[in-house]
Parts: sequence; structure tokens; C-alpha cells
Amino acid sequence: MQQVLKNNHKLLKLFFLTILFMGFMKVDAQMIETDSVYKTSHFGFSQAVISNNMVYTSGIVGWRKNFKLTGTGSFKDQADQCFDNLEALLKHSNSTMQKVIHLRIYVTDISDQNKVIVNNLIKKHFFSSYKPATTFMCVKALARKELKIEMESISEINN
Repeated sequence: MQQVLKNNHKLLKLFFLTILFMGFMKVDAQMIETDSVYKTSHFGFSQAVISNNMVYTSGIVGWRKNFKLTGTGSFKDQADQCFDNLEALLKHSNSTMQKVIHLRIYVTDISDQNKVIVNNLIKKHFFSSYKPATTFMCVKALARKELKIEMESISEINN
């Protein structure tokens, strides 16, 4: 029993030293914000972040700059706006759709019709033979009840 307590004490000490050390580490990241996409800073997060020549976008939804849904608010309208918002963020971050390494798409309805809409948009925006690794999943809900699709990406910066 004493050996167990002694080992746990060492692990606990290592854990706290790690936390202390991490508190002194500086994150080398640049927050990205562009006027062409709705602002997220008042929600407490960045539209995107650049770190180590990579662009990491937050979840992007089908809002225009004024936080209003595009068109009728249909799944297709929201999906179109998501891709437009992603392109605008990447452009502002000195990246492009062709530099996207991973695309993660969340939908609240994974119907066959919505799958076709997303697949067609992927083909439209990733028009070359290159296609990013992609995760496409259905979730119960997104941050607001009117939202039907959200996506995030990881991409390289143009050299």
C-alpha cells in the first residue's frame, strides 16, 4: 500500500509540474478575422487560427455577415453559404480550397438529398483531382436551432 501511495504521489507531482510548465508556454498562433464572414469574437472564439503554416477554421455555418441565413434558410442555401464562408476565410488566411487537408461536415439531417447536395458542393469546390480527407456526420443539433449544416477545416498556407 505504501508503494502505491508513493507511486501515486510521483504521478501527481509530475502532473502538476506539467501543468505549471504548460502555463509558461506561449501559443504561437495568429487569430484570423475577416469582414467578409460573420464575426465570432463576441461568441468567444476566432473565425480561424493560423499556427505552424496551417489554417484551422472554427465551425462555419450558413450565415451571411449579418448573422442571417442565406435565401430561404434551406439546407442547400446554408450549405452553399458554408462553402462560400470557408473560401473567404481561406483566402483571407492566404490559403485556398485546394490546400484543405481535412474537411469535417456536421448536418442535422443526413437524408439522401442532403448527401447529394454536399457531394455536389465538394465536387464544385474541389474541382481538381485532389480531394481532402473528409468526415461527414449527422448530429442531433448545432449551436442554433435554425442551423442545418456546419463545417470546419484544416488547410495549409500557400507558399
